[in-house]
Amino acid sequence: MACRPGAARELTKEQIDFANGLVYLNRKGRGQTGKNRPTVKLPPTMAARFRDRPDGVLVLWRGQATEKNERLMRIARKRAGLGEDVNLYSIRHFCARWMRQNGVDPWSCAAQLGHGAGGRLTMTERYATADPLYLQAPCNALETLLQAVVAPIAGEKAPLALVAQG
Repeated sequence: MACRPGAARELTKEQIDFANGLVYLNRKGRGQTGKNRPTVKLPPTMAARFRDRPDGVLVLWRGQATEKNERLMRIARKRAGLGEDVNLYSIRHFCARWMRQNGVDPWSCAAQLGHGAGGRLTMTERYATADPLYLQAPCNALETLLQAVVAPIAGEKAPLALVAQG
């Protein structure tokens, strides 16, 4: 889901529509805040893990709902051999980059992360620059220029694309 840590910590089975694969991150009765809790798609692997759980909070530590993330994150970092700079938001940022690397358009990525309000992508863009096409067009243009400069020096013909433009 790539939701914010607080939304994950408070997630209950009642917020999941298994038939349609949806998660209502903003539970009934909770007012929507500036940190938008959208309705997002639930990956099938997570649906399978949550489907048979009893009603109530889904994210548990040793059978109990979690109140603080810091202790859990410290334990997880230690087990995984990660540095102290890794936090729960690092996982969220990784998910954003992963979606972009796998061809998810910026608007869909933003919506899944809850950044879609008002059509602004600034937060998503901040940590989802790993799109395989990120800056590819300017890089291609610079490569064409470099090849045009290097080719004459090496005694080769300029690339056909440059000759056609020139």
